[in-house]
Amino acid sequence: KEQKRKISLEVEQKKAGESVEQFSRKLMERKRNVEAKIDKAASVKAEDLPSYFEETMSEIFAIQRFAAECTFFLPPYEVRQARQIVSSLQQSASKTKSELLPRKRFRFRKRRTKKSKPDQTQASDAKAGDAHSAESSSLVETTMHTIESKNNIELKLKEEDIHHKNIKFSSLSNSQVWALFPTNTIRLTDLEKTTIIVGPVSGPVYIERCTDCTFFLPCRQLRVHEVKGCTFYLNVMSKPIIEHCTGVRVGRYNVAYPTLEEELEKAGFSKGTNCWNQVCDFNWLRDQQSPNWSALKPEEEAAPQTFK
Repeated sequence: KEQKRKISLEVEQKKAGESVEQFSRKLMERKRNVEAKIDKAASVKAEDLPSYFEETMSEIFAIQRFAAECTFFLPPYEVRQARQIVSSLQQSASKTKSELLPRKRFRFRKRRTKKSKPDQTQASDAKAGDAHSAESSSLVETTMHTIESKNNIELKLKEEDIHHKNIKFSSLSNSQVWALFPTNTIRLTDLEKTTIIVGPVSGPVYIERCTDCTFFLPCRQLRVHEVKGCTFYLNVMSKPIIEHCTGVRVGRYNVAYPTLEEELEKAGFSKGTNCWNQVCDFNWLRDQQSPNWSALKPEEEAAPQTFK
């Protein structure tokens, strides 16, 4: 039995590793495609260049979104590498665009002085450089709706208020947050004594450094790092993974609201498939139940959460 347990755990770890390998492979493939597109720009007709560079930048932003959606399982090195790649591509595209489509500068001829022209040029270049630096410094953050550094709040998010389908909650304490609508990914970091209730997450949920929190989560994947004393009510399509955690308790997702069933179906959730109590603890290799998590007894579960 212990051998079977170890094999099962190794399989889950291998899956996580394969996900990282797949991400790296796809990232490099997309990087090469964009680089080839930038190199080809010199052969594009002048009148077609504006739309050509718009398309190129769209592909770079698509890499940003791809990386944001994969942060669930990526180690810090991979995230840094993705950020560097996006920044490099943005710089290369901007440089090539400025060479092939030089900006027209405004000159105030009546007040021209001998020193004004180079000064204006340097100022303009500095502003352009600052704008480019701001543009290239973002990766995951620019594709996530972030709520952070809040205490003692009750927040009911609406779908129309979220510009991206990716949400990040960070540094919240003694708070309650509701997001009863579909999302792509959710990231929860540094929360304390906070309750999060969400609708279907079609991708992963990544949680780290949370204490004494309660989460109501329907998601495809769940990965949890460094949490203490947290309770999870889950509808999850794959085995939840925990690492460096203690006092984790799990139960079934028991939230209801009018559009939930339709949203679950659209997000690809299969009825009858819920791995809520099949937690995989990467820090426990023995055959016995991990002491770091437990399934809630019916009498321990919270009352059903029903919203109109």
